[in-house]
Amino acid sequence: MNVIRLGVVGCGKVVCRIHLPALRRVHGAKVVALADPVAARRAEAERLAGGVATFVDCEELLRRADIDAVMICTPSAQHAQCALAALAASKHVYVEKPLASNLRDAEAVVHAWEGTGLVGMSGFNYRHHPLYVKTQEIVSSGILGQVMGIRSSFTSAGEWIDEWRKRRSSGGGVLLDLAGHHIDLAEFIFRQRICEVAAQVTSWGSDQDTAWTEMTLGNGVVMQSFFCLRGTDTNRFEIYGESARLTVDYLAGTLEIVCRGRRKLIHRVSDALDQGWSRLRHGLTQLDRSYEIAFSKFVNAVANGCQRIAPDLHDALHVLQVIDAAERSADTGQRSRIQTISEPAVAQW
Repeated sequence: MNVIRLGVVGCGKVVCRIHLPALRRVHGAKVVALADPVAARRAEAERLAGGVATFVDCEELLRRADIDAVMICTPSAQHAQCALAALAASKHVYVEKPLASNLRDAEAVVHAWEGTGLVGMSGFNYRHHPLYVKTQEIVSSGILGQVMGIRSSFTSAGEWIDEWRKRRSSGGGVLLDLAGHHIDLAEFIFRQRICEVAAQVTSWGSDQDTAWTEMTLGNGVVMQSFFCLRGTDTNRFEIYGESARLTVDYLAGTLEIVCRGRRKLIHRVSDALDQGWSRLRHGLTQLDRSYEIAFSKFVNAVANGCQRIAPDLHDALHVLQVIDAAERSADTGQRSRIQTISEPAVAQW
């Protein structure tokens, strides 16, 4: 396989502690350029990447002819602008979630991408994690019986949160930051789009730092979720079937099934690499394997000229449509339907 030359835009602590170490483990990938407006961040990323070229902004980086693909890891409000510039320069793009901080900008990115023949992948890395891949397999197998409901929670102690994440205007807030992951996971696990949402959003210490949502999948199954950027750390999924209940605890690295009173731990991830999110909170450099897997799929798709990759930019747009509907529901006090704007007839899960 030809080596895919990558430019990375945005060199914050997640990129330095997770993305760059993960990319070193991806066969066929080579980081050749970095961009960030902060000199100290550029210097640290350059050290980790091995002395590559560095630039102040995305536009400077894109002038290099030797870049095949761009990974966009800036603050959320800058995702769309960087993605549009990269697509205009005929570069394949991996855009960290969310695709944009508002629906209008996300639509513009998808419209610019459609029909280009370029690979466009979204950074919903959790769906590549072995725990959630196994969960999807179990749900598809029918072991749980008819699924009657889902509960999820994703909360953070907040020590790692940058200032921009505390302001909705700069792409922060819990819906964009945490809820998007569980929206994507629900659609990945059940192979159904979310079609309706009700939400309450509260700002206890920063913009939209807490949210309760009730989301309805296309098959009628309802998922009730709690998201918060304050308090203790949790990341759990509970799926209630007529024959069994399945619980996924990401931070514990466990997947458990209870069948009519009989409890069975069927999957435990013991490798420290699978605890990357927890390690990140404490300033360590352990990797979450889902990043490496996601990056490998992106690089392979670019190398092989394959556009059929998931999650792609249509998936990312749909997640933002759900978030937009949740914000509308929070504003009006009414349930909101998802206004699907642009998507292939069949989603590529």
